[in-house]
Amino acid sequence: MFSRSIPPTFSAIREWEIAGLSLSGALENYLDLSTNLGTKALRENIHPKHTIARIDSALQSLHTVLTQQLTIVHSTLARTRNQLASVVYYLPHEILSEIFMRAVYVCSPIGHDTSNTMSMKATLLDMFRNLCSLQSVCHLWRDIILSRGVFWHFVPAYCTDIPGLRCTEATDLALKRSNGDLHLAAVVKSHLPGEIRTLKTFSRFRKVNISAKTRAPISDLIRRVIEPGPPLILSELSLYEKADYHDPFRHNNVQVFSHTDACWNSFCQLISSLSILRVRGAHFAWNRMIFSHRLVELHIQDVKLGPDEAFVRFLKKLSLAPNLRDLKFVSIWSSFDLISLGLVRPEQTDPFPPAEIAFPSRPSIQHPFHYHGSHFPWSIPPNSVSDRKVHRPD
Repeated sequence: MFSRSIPPTFSAIREWEIAGLSLSGALENYLDLSTNLGTKALRENIHPKHTIARIDSALQSLHTVLTQQLTIVHSTLARTRNQLASVVYYLPHEILSEIFMRAVYVCSPIGHDTSNTMSMKATLLDMFRNLCSLQSVCHLWRDIILSRGVFWHFVPAYCTDIPGLRCTEATDLALKRSNGDLHLAAVVKSHLPGEIRTLKTFSRFRKVNISAKTRAPISDLIRRVIEPGPPLILSELSLYEKADYHDPFRHNNVQVFSHTDACWNSFCQLISSLSILRVRGAHFAWNRMIFSHRLVELHIQDVKLGPDEAFVRFLKKLSLAPNLRDLKFVSIWSSFDLISLGLVRPEQTDPFPPAEIAFPSRPSIQHPFHYHGSHFPWSIPPNSVSDRKVHRPD
């Protein structure tokens, strides 16, 4: 039936062929016994009715099972043969991995700056749906995906007060399967005290994103990050507090925590260690933050920066980030205060003596401001800001 000259290293093929030989021998023996069953039964004086009953039982049970199993074996072998004959099995695993990476990540608008950007929740669902679909194609694809940590560096956390909708299994799987840096993507629909603080291995997170309806989960996340522990590798932080759709500044301008909070200094140390900071809808004491040479991108959107004086002082501190390349202000607001603007003058004790605020690295500045109520948006000339010449729309 089969060739017996199989190299000893191919144990899988050898075991399969030995099983096939055993099955073939058993079937041949069963055929001989079935052929002579009637004659032998009569010789042994077995009543014909008893023999008929046993044959009927075998035909209805054993033979049905054997027929089904042989059909399954045939289809399984044919499918395996066709899969192995496919060109996919001749591609190196590295190339397949790259193809899968494009299917999982490139097809999902992660990090894409487009006008039709999907929500983080929709993006994560799309990404993990693609990942599951690839794993279901065949064992080879599944093994490649499970063995490469690059497919598991996104750690999703979906927090809701509906237990059946909470995302916990995917979070644990990502933590176990990833062998490198992690990217936390947390979507908080309702604040569950302690939910964010139970997340593990913050020392492995290089990027952290959170989208929440209130500031409490954002506060919990930041406090969890700055807790004493192993050194952090965090370089990118994105915070999104969803404001009221019709009036994002009516109620949602309370600071996540103020500069008098006990953890403020630790928070400033965290900010100074970041290369990318994106904040939307979450409020802080911006004029008291500390930025360092590591910062290359800053995105602030849908926030109130306080009075004009505080905004100018914030820009002065921001100008001390020498490597800042990308500065985006989207719908930010400061309260018009002519008296405060007049007080913003260089003083002998002022650590920022120049009257003009200049950005050494000449960052790309985007500022699509909008008029709202009694607040007036700033219009910033590219690459520099003067605290004496304030540009405002007519």
